[in-house]
Amino acid sequence: MSDFDNIMDIQSNMAKRLVKETSMNNTLELLSIIQNMVDVKTGKVAKEAVLIEAVQSGMLQAESETSLQELLRNGNIHEKDGYLYLY
Repeated sequence: MSDFDNIMDIQSNMAKRLVKETSMNNTLELLSIIQNMVDVKTGKVAKEAVLIEAVQSGMLQAESETSLQELLRNGNIHEKDGYLYLY
């Protein structure tokens, strides 16, 4: 493998790590938004309100939706009837 190929592999690996870290940061940011918005009495928050807040805080719509799906998939939150619940 040539030096050029090695450099390209390193660059590709660094780019993949950066994407993964950015995704993780977005997911943590969205979880924080949910925690701050959840109603103490009901334990729920409207999904649409969370997505709007995420966009207003600087996340792209697609990023916030992807992060939400990640939180749901990992079981950090659950969704029912348009509301999000923390476990």
